[in-house]
Amino acid sequence: LLFLKHGESWYLRGITYSLTKEQSVFEILLADVAHYKSWIDKNAVVKSTDLLDVGKCSQTSYSQWMYQIKSNYQFQCYASLISPTLLVTTASCVDGLPLESLKIVNDHFGTIATASKIHIHPSFDSLHLSNNIALIQLSQPLPKQPICLPKANPKPSQLPLQSASWQSAYSRANPVAFHVANFTTTGVGGCADRWRREGAQVDTAG
Repeated sequence: LLFLKHGESWYLRGITYSLTKEQSVFEILLADVAHYKSWIDKNAVVKSTDLLDVGKCSQTSYSQWMYQIKSNYQFQCYASLISPTLLVTTASCVDGLPLESLKIVNDHFGTIATASKIHIHPSFDSLHLSNNIALIQLSQPLPKQPICLPKANPKPSQLPLQSASWQSAYSRANPVAFHVANFTTTGVGGCADRWRREGAQVDTAG
């Protein structure tokens, strides 16, 4: 997950689902969340105005809107809370997992929610990982402040981004400790060139 802070509010800029290391430079494949806003609105139980109203989305920290997804108590991926009953994550994370096995975790010590439904993007391609986005409908609302969703502009390459993960070392006095990394993005042309060198063609239209 990639986040940005604009003013006093945090925005979910994109979902990451591939991480490689080449000459000590980390590269992340990014699905731009703003590109899928209409699909998110269609599958959400709240109106888009609720999702995009800065007054109702997070002005706090990662602990409000960042969650772990576990299946049979095994870590699968991270997800972001975009409404009290809706998480967004990668389709490759939850595709094929039994609904009843999913647990939503906000710290290291227990489950805080379960899933009632999973929405996989209808154009998700598990081979090429295109349209790699999914929504998790929660069985009950969470008393947390969701992260904001961005508009389509400015483009991700124009903004500094952050990614966060749980640190492996923690204590009950500090149950949610985050490791934060700063990133910049590569334009679609550069991304396509890198995949082309690996023998894969990337559709950069749209």
